Amino acid sequence: MVEVYVLPREIQEAVANFPEVRSLAIPGLVWGISAISCWQIIALMTLRLIFLTRARDFRESAYKWVLAIVGVLLFYVALVVVATVVLLSMGYSTPALLVPVCFGTLAFIAAIALIVSPATNHARIVGRSSSSSSSPKV
Repeated sequence: MVEVYVLPREIQEAVANFPEVRSLAIPGLVWGISAISCWQIIALMTLRLIFLTRARDFRESAYKWVLAIVGVLLFYVALVVVATVVLLSMGYSTPALLVPVCFGTLAFIAAIALIVSPATNHARIVGRSSSSSSSPKV
């Protein structure tokens, strides 16, 4: 709903109020849809991890979902960095630019926290030991 209705409407309103930002309308729409999509993908992957945890099936395969979340978080951080650099180079340094920078910083911190988390490392170790113990011994 936000990507299809709210975001395009808000961009049209911003262009109507500030015609000088007309050149940013399409890139802003693409960036907004990409950023929202990142968070939707992360939400779906998190649900998958919750289902695996509830089913007591949190193995090495679940660790791949955590790495995928880290990848999407880092992609989002890259989107924020590119958007910030482009906007600053074009001379658009408004206080509203601080919002995506803050979200990008939080996403980067979350990605690092997932990478170094003891729970993530434990899941990786448990997954390896359970897969090696289930294989037939020669």
